[in-house]
Amino acid sequence: MSLTSSSHILTQHFDSSEFAFKKIDEEVTALRGRIRALHSFRNTFAPIYRLPPEILTRIFSFISRTPVSPEPKHFYSQSPSHKWLVATRVSQRWRNVALGSPTLWAHISNSYPEYIIKELLQRSKATPLSVRMYVGSSQDAHLIRTTLHRIRDLVIDVDSSVWNIFWSSRNSPAPLLESLKISISGHSYTPPVKFSDSVFAGTTPRLRCLEITGATVDLESSIFKDLTVLELK
Repeated sequence: MSLTSSSHILTQHFDSSEFAFKKIDEEVTALRGRIRALHSFRNTFAPIYRLPPEILTRIFSFISRTPVSPEPKHFYSQSPSHKWLVATRVSQRWRNVALGSPTLWAHISNSYPEYIIKELLQRSKATPLSVRMYVGSSQDAHLIRTTLHRIRDLVIDVDSSVWNIFWSSRNSPAPLLESLKISISGHSYTPPVKFSDSVFAGTTPRLRCLEITGATVDLESSIFKDLTVLELK
């Protein structure tokens, strides 16, 4: 039995109200599916639909690359920004293009909920990561430790009270790291923090830009040997 109009529905004989609801709901579902298919087909005639995936990915990248300042007051006083996800909700084609572009998902910040971070890490696949974080707990340090081999750009704000927790996770190579900006904040009564030679197990072959705030450093460290930009505060 096919219901094609409201008047046709009224002329049908149903054995029960439950059966009537079932048949009507089935027809509504079918009609909605047909409407969605027609909308999708209509969209193929829009000029923007003819843009190649490479161009769309480039456009989406301007949305996704919105740096988040790694400051505690910014992280916890405001809700996280997920504006870059808008591109995945415009149409099925845009969603498919976005999901098939790992570089769009390679920007990590712990201003995002944990489930968002997990999704970003999965969708970015093996793409080098850009990470901006406030390291205030062992969980934050763990996230960096497990992704360090993929990080190309790292901006972190570390509280001096958790520095040792953070630092214990740094003794591993950072083969892709090109830019590191680290700021250590704390109180006057906390011991000074030292940026030692053991950082990244002495293996940062691509590191060229380094900015350190709030720590003493050993300029003989191997981490300084190939730098083109150095800023110490």
